[in-house]
Amino acid sequence: MKPGENQDQLIMQSFGGNLETTFLVAQATGSYVYTNMRSKWKEIMSTHTSPNVEDTCWSALTDTLRDLPLKFLLQVDPGFVSHIREKGKLEQIRRCLRKIYVEINKTDDSRDILSIAKGFASEIKDEYRSFQEEWKTVEVDLKKWMGKDFKHSLTTSVEARMNLTIPSQGFKLKTIPRLIVTQKNKDLFRNSVSMAMFIDYKQ
Repeated sequence: MKPGENQDQLIMQSFGGNLETTFLVAQATGSYVYTNMRSKWKEIMSTHTSPNVEDTCWSALTDTLRDLPLKFLLQVDPGFVSHIREKGKLEQIRRCLRKIYVEINKTDDSRDILSIAKGFASEIKDEYRSFQEEWKTVEVDLKKWMGKDFKHSLTTSVEARMNLTIPSQGFKLKTIPRLIVTQKNKDLFRNSVSMAMFIDYKQ
């Protein structure tokens, strides 16, 4: 939030839930997990075994995504973020990730995975080019939104890369009690989190 008349300012930060809560919500809702905190990422990575054949099969996709520098809005008015979401801007990579996640959860054969990974790698590259062009329009919109404040802002964006990990057995925590899953939704509860992503911000 912007400083008030007396230069009072409220700065909000969130570190997310603990690992058990994060995995429980992800498994119950069929979601993947992501973080930009190295300590949290180490916790997530500790829940799966060493790389195996399926990890390698997805490398065409994961390597491609890791090589693409993406920009993220930083410390901007949440109203502006909501504004561009309503206009459907910067949805390219997010849309691709949703499609990837769906395929991960219905594909087991390593030969199919190789083909799917290559297809998504090509699609990611195309979407990335579209993302770059649209980012230019977002910067123009942001300048108009902020007006005079834009000149005084230290930074409004940050560059990062996405490190995607897709282990064949998923990420699992034995400490999550299955008893809390009700009879009504137990069939929807996933046995593991199939995909995790580390957003590595440029220092």
